[in-house]
Amino acid sequence: MRLELPECKRCCFCLPLRHSLITWGYIRLVISVFNCINLLVLFYRMIESLDLRLLFGFLIICTLTDIVLNAMFIIGGHRKNPKLLKAYYVYSCVLCVLTTLTLMPYIYALCTYMQIVSDIKVMFYVYTYYTMNAMVLVSLILTQIYITLLVRSEMVKLRNNCEFRFQNLTPEPQCTMKCEHSVTCEDQVTSERNDAEKGTE
Repeated sequence: MRLELPECKRCCFCLPLRHSLITWGYIRLVISVFNCINLLVLFYRMIESLDLRLLFGFLIICTLTDIVLNAMFIIGGHRKNPKLLKAYYVYSCVLCVLTTLTLMPYIYALCTYMQIVSDIKVMFYVYTYYTMNAMVLVSLILTQIYITLLVRSEMVKLRNNCEFRFQNLTPEPQCTMKCEHSVTCEDQVTSERNDAEKGTE
């Protein structure tokens, strides 16, 4: 059974689709640049700890990848390029899956600590901490899914606008004229052109 994904004509039911996606791309780009600067500062401060340098180095690579793909998304939105939008669409789908997988350890840790901790006060703090983080991740997942649907809708819109083509399969146009005496005169454009060339000679 084939599942038909919904197509969104507007962002948040009121804003233009393409301009809203471009604005979202700029916001994501600014956030990624600030995150990259912050990670670089922390990376150079962690000179003595090799494990932390490896961790921050991996995060910097992920952030730089996010910056490049957001820049491609902005360019694709301005130029209405379906290939660039498709690259960001695939990246957005992968990001949704990775964010969902990140949510699993929080749920597992919450269930584990609720069974181990006996103090009510400590249990409350643990429950609040993991619940807030889980809610933030769920909101990020839902937002990313919605943005992915918007990007797909824009790709479908651009593809439909590019499918209108005109193709003339007739090698030479032909004109048919019916005279009063039921005589049909068929005159091709090429023969008229030849007669005109002979007349000029």
